[in-house]
Formats: sequence, structure tokens, C-alpha cells
Amino acid sequence: MVKASVVIAAMNAEKSIGKCLDSLEGQSFRGFEVIVVDDGSSDRTAEIAEGFPNARVLRQKHAGPAVGRNRGAAEAKGSIVVFTDSDCVLDRRWLEEMIRPFDDRSLAGVQGRYKSRQKSIIARLIQLEIERSYEKMAKREFIDFMGTYSAAYRKSMFE
Repeated sequence: MVKASVVIAAMNAEKSIGKCLDSLEGQSFRGFEVIVVDDGSSDRTAEIAEGFPNARVLRQKHAGPAVGRNRGAAEAKGSIVVFTDSDCVLDRRWLEEMIRPFDDRSLAGVQGRYKSRQKSIIARLIQLEIERSYEKMAKREFIDFMGTYSAAYRKSMFE
């Protein structure tokens, strides 16, 4: 039984998609599918993803990441749709921690966190801003936005 569907919209991600999919193969949580939506890549993104037996690859003409995520969600078999980005390397317990809050039937979605390994000053400043936003959200009962690099929704609510 597929409880969760992990959707990755990817474009020209040949340098990162393999590491992302490797990290998904090592997840502690079981009972999930992986859908990679190749958004018109001109590199080997789709071919690399197709080399992972647990990944289903959908190809589309370039239409942007939102269209790719929506297509992946529409194809998802799981009752929970989880999004990550092609350049994310996921902690071994990432999916387990993303799914656990859904035991509370009142939740429609959850947001995860990430740690950056970026070196450039611009990327580090963006990371600091994101961390500050997380600190503010941690004080609230509910959040008002979710980043797609680590977000999960009940499929029925997402639709």
C-alpha cells in the first residue's frame, strides 16, 4: 500500500537528482512512491532518474515547477503528497518526520526544515532569512506559508 507520494519537479538537474534520489532510497519510512516530473530538461535529468528502479519519471515540455508539481500530485497514488526539490539531500528520517503529523486528522499540510550547504554569500543570506522565518513560525500554532522543498499535504486537500 502506498501511503505517501514524493513528487520532485526537476529541470536540468543532472548534477543533483541522483543524490536526491539516493537519499530517498535510504529513508527509514516505507510505503511510498517517488515521482520525478522532468520539466523539459536539456540534460540527462530524466535518464538519471530512470536509473532508479523506485522512481517513476514523467516527462513534459517546459512549463515551470508549479505545473510539474501539480502533474506529479495528480498522478500520485498516496493519500499524502510530499514535495521536495531536486537539489535536496534528505535526512534518513525526513519522510518519517513529514508523515508523522498526519496522525492528527485536522491537519491539511505540514512544512519541513532544511540545512543549507551553500557557500555563496547570497545563498547564506537567504538561508538566514529562512531560519528567521522558521523561528517566527515556531511560536505559532499554525503556519501561513509552505516552501515546496519540504512540504506535505493530504492529497484530498491539495486537490
